[in-house]
Amino acid sequence: MIKIKPLNKAIKYIRIIKPKLQSNLLDELNECLRQLDSFINLAEKTVLLKISIFIKSKDISEFNEKRNLLKARLTEHFGSMSPVISYIPEPSADKFNLVFESVLIDNSRSDYHIDFYHNPQTSYYIIANDNFEEIHGVSTDINIIGNGIYNQSSNCFNAIEDILKENGLTFSDIHRQWSYIGQINDFTAMNGKEFENYQQFNISRARYYSKCDWKNGFPAATGIGANIAGCTIEFTASPFYPSTIVIPLHNPKQQDAHQYSEKYQPEEMTLFQNNNHENTPKFERGKIVINNNSMDVYISGTAAILGEDSINQTITEQTEITLQNIKALYSIENLLNHGLEIDGLLPEFSHLRVYIKKSDDYLIVKDICNKFYPGIPLLIVVADVCRKELLVEIEAYANRIIERI
Repeated sequence: MIKIKPLNKAIKYIRIIKPKLQSNLLDELNECLRQLDSFINLAEKTVLLKISIFIKSKDISEFNEKRNLLKARLTEHFGSMSPVISYIPEPSADKFNLVFESVLIDNSRSDYHIDFYHNPQTSYYIIANDNFEEIHGVSTDINIIGNGIYNQSSNCFNAIEDILKENGLTFSDIHRQWSYIGQINDFTAMNGKEFENYQQFNISRARYYSKCDWKNGFPAATGIGANIAGCTIEFTASPFYPSTIVIPLHNPKQQDAHQYSEKYQPEEMTLFQNNNHENTPKFERGKIVINNNSMDVYISGTAAILGEDSINQTITEQTEITLQNIKALYSIENLLNHGLEIDGLLPEFSHLRVYIKKSDDYLIVKDICNKFYPGIPLLIVVADVCRKELLVEIEAYANRIIERI
């Protein structure tokens, strides 16, 4: 049994930043930057690590045009100290041209060395000190002339593999992954047959993941739709030190996704598998990573699934079931069942990121989330979920400084 005492302080922070008023793209961007700069200036030795920018666009041409405008302005603003920036083709539910989700680190105590690396397809940072290292990166393949989700996701995984190898890591060192899959529920050609884009992504992921021994469980993950063709993958990875503790979380209400039955694999998938679970979604329901005195809690994208079956109900019922699933996963009792005893209260989430299929459901979902997790910041965006019948998906994150008892 591992026993820890969470303290009331975090090392990593997430700030959701929205424009104050709806305006044009660059005015909204400048307003978000003003808010971000103000926060950083007030927080001594706080370093901006990453910005995920959720962008409203009607097609790939408009997305690329907006992304190019944003890149030019952000390069001007940050110069050589640019954080990792993800441009995600999912509109905010409150109808701004863009919203920020910013990740910052308090470097006042730990004296981390932080480096940023930017390439045409990839961008990543490395945080390190004498007994800790973390890499967070993003790889993107979004082009007007696409070559299919299987190939686009494989291109992203290839680039990620290169980053990992350069730093002495493998895919099994990834703790958290986000996959934004263009038109996730559509069927497109692959090897002369029509496959759902999400299944094509799963085949690609399974092939890259098969290179590793996953003794500490698969990553916590989100696989979610994007409203234009293409693929973007983000990941967080770190090496395993003697003091590192990694706990893959299982939900008593849900089947592990990587153990789904053949019911959730189309018959055609047998062309690409040797056993029943080879191409299932390779992720855990959540993951806890403890390095020295810091604990990260990664809650995967969670939906209204009980066992392995979708609960095809109203948006109200689906949202409530989803949040009940998260509460069952991240509870004192469930952590104790995983060998982790918490002395005190569970650390609160720093935020919830919510994906809704229909923008009209925004206020309903917002109200329910606020009742389940009052005071927790919400980012709500519009995106298709991995199963057509699902209307909402929710993920969460927490970080705390801890004492080991």
